[in-house]
Amino acid sequence: LVPVLACQDRLLRIIKDSSCQYEIEISGIPNALLWMHYSANGVTETLVCYGTLDGKVALVSIDFSKKPLEPLHKWEIPDKGSKPSVTCISIADSAAELYVGRSDGNVEIWSFAETLNENGEEMIDLSLAPILRDQHNCGESLTSLLVCNYGNLILGSTFTGVIFGLTRNEMINQKLNPNYLLISKDMAMKIEGLRDECERLEQKLAQERERYQEMTTKGGSDDLETSDKTYNTKYKLPTFNWVPLKPNQVKGTIFNEFHNEDKILKAVNFDHFEEQFKLGTKPELMRKNSVSTLNASKRFKLPEKVSLLEHNRLRNMAISMRKIDIDTDSVVRAINSFDTNCLTAEYLEVLLRMIPNADEAKAYREYERSGRLLDEMNEVDKFLFHISKIERLEQKLKIMFYMTSLVQPNQSREESIVSQCRSRIAVITEAARLLRKSQGIRMILEHVLVFGNYLNCSTRTIATAPAYGFKLTTLDLISETKSSVDRSRSLLHYISDHILNSAENGPKPIRVNPFVTLGKNSGHMSGTDTLENIKMPFDLEKLLTAVERATVVSMETCVLEVIDLEKGMELCKQELQLRNSSGLANNQATQHLRQFISNKSPELQALREDLKRAQHEYNECVEYFGESTKLMESSNQLFGTFTRFLKNFKQCQSDNITAQRKKFEEELRQQILEKQQKSPEKEASNEVKVREKRLLKQDEVYNGALEDILLGLKNEPYRRADAVRRSQRRKQENIRLSSTELMEM
Repeated sequence: LVPVLACQDRLLRIIKDSSCQYEIEISGIPNALLWMHYSANGVTETLVCYGTLDGKVALVSIDFSKKPLEPLHKWEIPDKGSKPSVTCISIADSAAELYVGRSDGNVEIWSFAETLNENGEEMIDLSLAPILRDQHNCGESLTSLLVCNYGNLILGSTFTGVIFGLTRNEMINQKLNPNYLLISKDMAMKIEGLRDECERLEQKLAQERERYQEMTTKGGSDDLETSDKTYNTKYKLPTFNWVPLKPNQVKGTIFNEFHNEDKILKAVNFDHFEEQFKLGTKPELMRKNSVSTLNASKRFKLPEKVSLLEHNRLRNMAISMRKIDIDTDSVVRAINSFDTNCLTAEYLEVLLRMIPNADEAKAYREYERSGRLLDEMNEVDKFLFHISKIERLEQKLKIMFYMTSLVQPNQSREESIVSQCRSRIAVITEAARLLRKSQGIRMILEHVLVFGNYLNCSTRTIATAPAYGFKLTTLDLISETKSSVDRSRSLLHYISDHILNSAENGPKPIRVNPFVTLGKNSGHMSGTDTLENIKMPFDLEKLLTAVERATVVSMETCVLEVIDLEKGMELCKQELQLRNSSGLANNQATQHLRQFISNKSPELQALREDLKRAQHEYNECVEYFGESTKLMESSNQLFGTFTRFLKNFKQCQSDNITAQRKKFEEELRQQILEKQQKSPEKEASNEVKVREKRLLKQDEVYNGALEDILLGLKNEPYRRADAVRRSQRRKQENIRLSSTELMEM
């Protein structure tokens, strides 16, 4: 089991042993992830299906048997355009279908193609992109999907906590609801009237059935006493689930001997009893002391309040109203006065979902004109009735939500939306400027052009004619051109080595020093030179940091953010113009709106100028490298290409340094071995010379020889027979020690 993390920097990270083993770059910011295994023709694949915030769904295949990992991007849907963000993904293997839930409430069903395997059996082909077969809208954002019963049942949940189920018939036939546009509203009202008539007939039938049962019981047991006592209670009490005996079954039993019922009724405090067991307020009966009506009310619960909303809409609005703990008058007053202190961003987000549509507003106006009482409505309809009477309700709520997004309490100027957007735009501008003026990139691309033309000169064709430039996609192919002698080295290794050796400010090549001492760790020099400690020449280190930051930011996202902010400001200006023309120029809400526009308009103007500057820098950078601005509209494509290339260049630089060190260590070992072979012969010759110098001949031994030797030592200082200095003897001893350690290793 290998964990996979979907991160907001557009990467899938594979975790193993509490560390990131591999990173897979994807097309968008992931928001949903699905991990599965797929077997075909005896081969098992590990598949990762992900959904992004821009509505894309894609499939990646990972082969863990290969080192390093080689992910394969199989497909991405939809091919063009964008959709609402993907919130959940599910798949049904037996039905060969992919289920996608989106933030706008859509449930999409995508079908995979089926092929035949080697044995002639049908199998699902996940290598081909699925085809959209059906979709259904549930009215609000989805949070999860679960496929049951071999794909015949789909369970889903929404952000408000609603759980629903869909079957294949329901998605085809839908419901008898005018919101689904399958029938007209008049026809739907007629059908609802027929349903109400059926319920009334069922209620009348139940009353007649109860009356017939009572008449039958009294007629068959005239000789037995029956209990006809009824009790008037204040509250609704729980039902005591017993199995009662019929009057003809009581004869001869213990129950026929009970005669103290009245005493018990007088002794018990039933008011206290009802307080202990009450369930709620007792509903008033249509007719007092009517047993049939009481029994009918137990079976059929009549609606007490009127609602003009469809059932699902009423339920969703009731759930949303629980999040608003402000009375209706305060809400209406806050909307009309643009009071963002009373209605925070959370409240406004809920109210934007509760805006009555045109049909609901029309129904509320007709209800008011009919002269019916407002108290007959339930609380949800009362609330929607009051806010539907606010002029330009949707426009005012959007303006207030826009104001709260730009001016939030306890937020510094650097944390505002405008400042964050400006910082992202500045990252793109800086990366494009550094990339266009980089000396290191200019030298690398020049070397790539020279080496590419040299490689193609051996097989001269029209396709391999001398080139004057190349597309940036070529940068990803340089590391794939391997050496025929050493497959671990590529063309990028050779170019990196040549550039580093020729650069004035680059790292110098390692020179062999015969007196460097090797440590006991085999195969490496002393020091900790990891990939992070290696510095690239020229300005490539600074450039890599800049383009990595720009890869996370998208130019398209920044443009959309600026457009949304400008639309919100334009909406505020339109509202201010309407209020001025309607004689509300001195109103407190108008002054508050005017002050907000005067404070935020310069910030948006500066933001628009920064965006134009960033677009200009980016377009110049794209054209500077020979690309088309129309084909490379996504900034992630440009900066992602250079990020991957610079990382590969740095890795090749590290590989070259490691190879030079290994070569240097091998040369040093050869020198040590050669000195070890020569040292025994030198030591033997030195011992012979010392022995010859120390021995005195017989004719040199005479009386007074000792005195002459001592006198000679006084006139000339004594020196060892090998005639070497102490510093040179230390170096020779170090060489002997290092040779001994090498033999031990």
